[in-house]
Amino acid sequence: MRKFVTLMAVALAAFSWTVQQVQAEELLVADGSETNEKCPIESYNNDCYVHHQLIYPAAMLEGMKGSTITALTFYVSTVAAKAIDGIYNVSLAVVGEDHFDGGAYGNSYSYSDAALTAVYQGVIDGSQETVTLTFSTPFAYTEGNLLVDIRTQSQGSNYVDATYAGIETEAIQSVRAGSMLGMPSQPTGGDAFLPKTTFTYTEGGATDIEKVQNAKVPSTKVMRDGVLLIEHNGMKYNAQGSVID
Repeated sequence: MRKFVTLMAVALAAFSWTVQQVQAEELLVADGSETNEKCPIESYNNDCYVHHQLIYPAAMLEGMKGSTITALTFYVSTVAAKAIDGIYNVSLAVVGEDHFDGGAYGNSYSYSDAALTAVYQGVIDGSQETVTLTFSTPFAYTEGNLLVDIRTQSQGSNYVDATYAGIETEAIQSVRAGSMLGMPSQPTGGDAFLPKTTFTYTEGGATDIEKVQNAKVPSTKVMRDGVLLIEHNGMKYNAQGSVID
């Protein structure tokens, strides 16, 4: 009898894990065949300090409202001849603007000064056909225009061209700058281009205010073993408001 109960528990755990995996959804945006070698990242500046920002307009992300983003994937049109080995920090924010303002000269562009949430640190390797960034910290996306901020953590030694697939747009959707001397303070260029991107997300759990133990309080979302939990004042809660050890 005990063996039967144990087997049932294992089966239920496996079923629960499978259901959690099924809950992951994907949203593909900017699905085009245009190419750009400077967006989302300029691989040839892999040995420099770079700072890139992109804005995905809210209209593109309508199907992902009220969800938690766990990864994003870029698509390489022409792969680099060798691995891109620089380490980058990637952060996200929701912003009011759906594009960057710019003028006739590169210096007229400005980076967004939105408060950023760090989601990924690692390589963005254009030597393969797809580049997936799996977030160390899931990002709660309610709605709005989504800013992706990419900047150098540590320079690499390889610098070779890679081009990314995407769409051309009428407005400036990305700004960028690179420097051998240190992190650039202002962008020197912009592109009317958005890279083809797949967002991986889980539905729900991304409201501005969460109801925790019958009180509406600001909270943070965290993932544990594929399950979305709510963290407040050092305590973690499940969706029903029960404390999780």
